[in-house]
Amino acid sequence: MTKDNVIEFKKPEPFTDDPLTDVLRTGARTLLTEALEAEIEGFLSQYRDLRDHQDRQRVVRNGYLPERDIQTGIGHVAVKVPRARDRQPDHGSGPIRFTSCLLPPYLRKTKSMEERQCLLVIIGATGDGKKELLALDSGFRESELSWTELLIDLKHRGLSSAPELAIGDCALGFWKALTKVYHTTRWQRCWVHKTANVLNQLPKSMQAKAKEKLHQIWMAPDTAEAQRHFDDFISIYEAKYPKAAECLKKDRDVLLTFYDFPAEHWRHIRTTNPIESTFSTVRLRTAKVRSCFSSKTVVTMACKLCQCAQKRWQRLYGYRKLGKVIQGVKFVNGIEEMRNAA
Repeated sequence: MTKDNVIEFKKPEPFTDDPLTDVLRTGARTLLTEALEAEIEGFLSQYRDLRDHQDRQRVVRNGYLPERDIQTGIGHVAVKVPRARDRQPDHGSGPIRFTSCLLPPYLRKTKSMEERQCLLVIIGATGDGKKELLALDSGFRESELSWTELLIDLKHRGLSSAPELAIGDCALGFWKALTKVYHTTRWQRCWVHKTANVLNQLPKSMQAKAKEKLHQIWMAPDTAEAQRHFDDFISIYEAKYPKAAECLKKDRDVLLTFYDFPAEHWRHIRTTNPIESTFSTVRLRTAKVRSCFSSKTVVTMACKLCQCAQKRWQRLYGYRKLGKVIQGVKFVNGIEEMRNAA
């Protein structure tokens, strides 16, 4: 929800290098090379006293494996892994081989790239209630830098005024970046993600009952009742399952922000379902071709899929009240607060 008009969506552009990134990559390659050299020297020192039948050192260096690119958080880093040769293999136990612990065979990306790289997506709503894809790019879910770059680019493309409300999951990088770029935007944590996070801290046998109690909170008709259900949940589970209680309690305020907005909008702003439902198709398609495309082509394909899906997105329910939200009209428990005439 924003005061601005529709802004042009920027398609992902091919990755372009910059001098700083080049310096970082060069430094990373140098450090990695030094670490690999130290690793093979340590390996060779273990067999320094072994001799072959000609009284030569049995295990020696043997050049390098072919150069390969490793995907890291700062892009591709080219590296060569050193090799060792056993001049006189033992026919019983086989040759002595060197295998790098830093770069095992077939490793093509760092562990952090495997666990954290994802698509960063922002969907917005215009003044007339139309949902639009505003930004999409690859990055790291928990990275403040990745989200900051995306939000700053969004601001430069026309979203100069802060949105009234942002809805998201527990990605800390997003909230930290939002505070820097749009510090007046209010927060609403997604109840679907929060419910899943809380239930993960409970035994499976208790999850169904706990889920029902969590639903009582965000389905309550007003803040007072939601707070009562909130307190009930904490009192029931805090003693035996403190992690579950703490997971819910720490985001109490930002889980109930939606009560300060029109009740007609609650169905849209309590969760990130508009993104989740759209990306169920994207996930299906990208999972099928993950091994066939590069990260850039996956982003491009996801962008095109989202643009096609956008044509079928429904307008926000109760969109006529968006104007009042933008004008700063106060809502209490979803109802417009009537001000007495002077």
